[in-house]
Amino acid sequence: MGVALASRVFSAAARARAAAYDLGALPVVRIEGAAVFSVGNLRVGGSGKTPFAMWLAAAVAVRGTKVAIVLRGYGGSLSGRGGVVSAGLGPIVSPREAGDEAYLAALKSPPGVAVHVGADRVAAARHAAKDGARAVVLDDGFQHRRLHRDCDIVLVCPEDLDPRTSTLPRGPLREKPLALRRAHLVAGFEAEWVGRSDAPEILIASALTGLVDLAGDVAPIERGRRAFLFAGVARPERLVRDAKLAGIEVAGVRLFRDHHWFDRRELDAVATEARDLRADLLLTTEKDLVRVEVPPDGPRLAALRREIGVARGADLLAETIGRALGA
Repeated sequence: MGVALASRVFSAAARARAAAYDLGALPVVRIEGAAVFSVGNLRVGGSGKTPFAMWLAAAVAVRGTKVAIVLRGYGGSLSGRGGVVSAGLGPIVSPREAGDEAYLAALKSPPGVAVHVGADRVAAARHAAKDGARAVVLDDGFQHRRLHRDCDIVLVCPEDLDPRTSTLPRGPLREKPLALRRAHLVAGFEAEWVGRSDAPEILIASALTGLVDLAGDVAPIERGRRAFLFAGVARPERLVRDAKLAGIEVAGVRLFRDHHWFDRRELDAVATEARDLRADLLLTTEKDLVRVEVPPDGPRLAALRREIGVARGADLLAETIGRALGA
């Protein structure tokens, strides 16, 4: 089967599955006593879902609602059976157990925000509600139709809405833009929609706020530093863009597959290449930093820290959150 035909078959199967849920042929499970928020996208990886899910959980928590983030826990040993990564006061398991995204969510979420993982999202959400959560934020949940949600927020970039963009395996889409009809809100990162009249109703701003090291210490970004970049994320070009925006000179880049766990040999090779290129900083993403278990000898190792907020549509988002909590 050619890749174009395979994409058409995949797209047809996705539409059939969605129709089965729309018509009630496939069951949808409600979580008693908890409002469910979903943060999702149309494509595979790299849309900023987890940072926005963390922001959303914090926004719900400040309303006085006990909230839990539920993730699959991709790459973590807990994913299959499910488990608690944080009860609201930071990680209680290792990154290997939690998976990189869930561990980072537990590390950066404010006190009181719990983090649960599990390939069975329904079971994980039920567990969170049993532990007292009155709101559940489902990370990467738009296609997880089995779990009822009171608010569906979908993140998109311009490429997602381009008619020429294909579904898997030819392109990156899991669903075509027509699926956005079932979303409560559509959002995007402001930097990707500059100057476009078709930008979504919610725009998310993000800002680089410092360099964080393995100990969690944050230092200011020094413009003019010469850095060697390495990453194992879905869209590593964003790290290169961010480094340049921060005034960092990019000496070189080495890329790994998404969610890659770095071993000492690989990190030493990266450090050697950095020294050869006269870089005095090894720079990566916060998600990658979670997967560095032993720092290499050589240049200082740090990750760019990025914080997000709402640039446009804050009132609409607040109103939608309130309505979902009321439901």
